[in-house]
Amino acid sequence: MLEGSWLGILEVNAIKLRIVINFKNSGTDSPEVTIDSPDQSAYGIPAGLLYFENDSISVGAPSIMGRYSGNFDAGSKTFKGQWFQGPLSLPLNLEKSDKEVIINRPQEPKPPFPYMEKEVNFRNTLAGIQLAGTLTLPAEGNNFPAVVLISVSGPQNRDEETFAHKPFLVIADFLTRNGIAVLRYDDRGTSKSEGAFGVATTFDFALDAESAVRFLQHHPDINSENIGVIGHSEGALIAAILASKKELTLKFAIMLAGPGVPGDQIIVRQGELIQQAMGVDPEKIKEDIGLREQIFNIINSETDDQVAQKKIAGLFYKFFEDSEMDVSIQSRISMEISNMLSPWFRNFLSLDPYIYLKDIRCPVLVINGEKDLQVDPKQNLPVIEEILKEAGNLNYKIVEPAGLNHMFQHTETGLPSEYSIIEETFSEDVLIIIAEWIKNIP
Repeated sequence: MLEGSWLGILEVNAIKLRIVINFKNSGTDSPEVTIDSPDQSAYGIPAGLLYFENDSISVGAPSIMGRYSGNFDAGSKTFKGQWFQGPLSLPLNLEKSDKEVIINRPQEPKPPFPYMEKEVNFRNTLAGIQLAGTLTLPAEGNNFPAVVLISVSGPQNRDEETFAHKPFLVIADFLTRNGIAVLRYDDRGTSKSEGAFGVATTFDFALDAESAVRFLQHHPDINSENIGVIGHSEGALIAAILASKKELTLKFAIMLAGPGVPGDQIIVRQGELIQQAMGVDPEKIKEDIGLREQIFNIINSETDDQVAQKKIAGLFYKFFEDSEMDVSIQSRISMEISNMLSPWFRNFLSLDPYIYLKDIRCPVLVINGEKDLQVDPKQNLPVIEEILKEAGNLNYKIVEPAGLNHMFQHTETGLPSEYSIIEETFSEDVLIIIAEWIKNIP
């Protein structure tokens, strides 16, 4: 009965992840078990059958602190149960599937490449860590213009790999084919880079990005007077931070889906837009906004984590008092509070881009997709433009491409649940805008 692959979908907020549990006859009493998460490019995760009796099953995957428990429903021929991972508990129903989950990413570049690709390491001396990355250089010539790519929030590898998409690989490939050198690197504490990711803030990541710029400034093949940065989401905020530093003498900065207002406003609006797109009742959305604003007030005013945790938990439990508080909701609350009280989140909530945007004197390209629900273009683009104008920096360009989401994919709704389903990794129109704009900087 078990042998074969069983497919289900985990829904985490507005994101859908396909999970496949594979059972293979091992010639013993216990089958060989592995778990795949195709949308995260994770395959063959070692697992084991904890028990299977009376139509009840439990599978454990210690390497990812994961466990699945469920009961077989003969009518629907599915296992109905829960996926547990750390403090998280989510519903997961599994149906036997003979079809392989195929992830198609037609834009992903394949070697051989018509340019040079070098593995590089550089140091953030203030943090005492070494960061690892890839530098791509045009095949012919030297003294190249260059950019550093700065990733979105969360631990990202050098390709900013998300849902089997590799947007930074796509960007680096396109720009290098157009005569621009590109440095992309693994976030601290991720893949081959040293350091601790979990205790770092946006300012720590900004120091890492600055170290990348200084590495290029001393590279023999790079024009030290023609170096810029391209940041995506939080990376766009970091791009603004670096561009505001006169001593760094950046030639240009490009903000992709970057914030113009403080973090607390970004997150509240993000939640509102995503819920609207999901068809949530307007009254429920209004209640959720009120809850978030109360929580953020606590985080911004209460420095003691234990006190803040109790206050926030009280708000959550009051919010859900009329609902059945099952294990799934309790685990989500616990995990969310932990994330909210992390150094990064505390810092991001009150971080105001105005402080840095007003001091930028180099050319700036700002691009935000029309259907971006995570960083609302209507909320942020006018603010960014107003700040740059008031500061006297008229060498900027604002672009709001139609139909693009936060990942710069053409989308129907803009919901994060579409990111993995869409085959396009990054709009070619935006790639062209970026390359042409850089080439035409005086």
